[in-house]
Amino acid sequence: MVAYIIRRLVQIVPIMVGISILSFGIIHLAPGEPGLILVTESTYVTEEFLAAERARLGLDQPIHIQYFRWFSQWIQGEWGRSMTGGRPVATLIWERIPMTILLSAATMLFILVLSIPIGMISALKQNSLIDHAATAGAFAGLAVPNFWFAMMLIIVFSIHLGWLPAAGARTLGARFDWWGPMVLDRLRFLVLPVLTLGLSGLAGLVRYMRGGMLEVLEQDYIRTARAKGLGERIVIAKHAARNALLPIVTILGFWVPALISGSAIIEAIFGWPGMGQLMVLAVFQRDLPLVMAVNTMGAVLIIFGNLLADVAYVFVDPRVKYD
Repeated sequence: MVAYIIRRLVQIVPIMVGISILSFGIIHLAPGEPGLILVTESTYVTEEFLAAERARLGLDQPIHIQYFRWFSQWIQGEWGRSMTGGRPVATLIWERIPMTILLSAATMLFILVLSIPIGMISALKQNSLIDHAATAGAFAGLAVPNFWFAMMLIIVFSIHLGWLPAAGARTLGARFDWWGPMVLDRLRFLVLPVLTLGLSGLAGLVRYMRGGMLEVLEQDYIRTARAKGLGERIVIAKHAARNALLPIVTILGFWVPALISGSAIIEAIFGWPGMGQLMVLAVFQRDLPLVMAVNTMGAVLIIFGNLLADVAYVFVDPRVKYD
C-alpha cells in the first residue's frame, strides 16, 4: 500500500506540469490582457500608461517566459499578488477555503445521509411505489438546473415565507455569547445552498446505489449467506451494502473536488464568500495569478480525491490489494 501511494504521488508531478501549461495557455487565449481589464475600460488611459503596466506585470514578455517565471515562483511557494487588488494570492485563497470546505462538507453529508438509505430501500422494494417515487425524484433532480432551483428556493423560502436568509454566510452585526446560537445562525445560511448543490448529487447517487444494490443482490454469495440461515438484516448490512458501496466510493473521488470547484455559480447566487465566488471574480477580471492558483488547487484536489478513493477501496472491499 505504501509503495502504491508513493508511486501515485510521484505521478502527480508531470500531471500538474501539464495541467498548469494548459491552464496558462487557455487564459491567454481569452480576449483582453490578463490584469488589464479594469484599466482598459477607462477612457482616460494612454498607450504609454498601458505599456508601463504591461512591463510592470511582465505581460510584455513571450508567453513561455511568462509561464516559466510563474512556475518557478509557484514551486517555491510564491503565488504572487492579485493583479487587480494587489493582495497576496495565498492570503485571498486561504481566507476563502474554510467557507468553501464548510459548504462542500455540509453538502456531501446531506447527499450521503439521504442517498444511501434511499437507494438501498429502492432496490429492496424494486418496482414498488417507493421505488417508482425514488426513481421519478432522481430523474427530476438530474433534470432541474441548479441555478433555477436556487432562484426558486430564494423566492419561496426567503421572499414569500421569510424563513431563511437569501444570501450571505452569517447575520451581519450579530453578537453571540456562546457557540450554540452561532452554529444555528450559520446553519440557517447553509440550508438553501446545500439544498441546491445537493439536488443533482443526491439524485445521481440514489441511482448508483440502487443499481449497485440490485447487482449485488443477484450474486451467489448473497444466496449462500441466506442459505446458511443468516438474518436478512445481516445479509443486507454486512454483505450486500458493503459491496454496493464500491461504485459510490469511485464517484466520491470525483465529486468531492467537483463540489468545491463547481459551486462557483451557487456561491455567486447566494453570496457565499467561498472559492467559487473568488474564481468568478478572478476570471471576469482576468487576474492571471489568482486564476492559476485556484485552477492548480482544483487540480490537486481532484488528483488527491482519486487517490483517496483508491485507498478507500481497500477498506470497503478486502479483496482489493495494492502490491
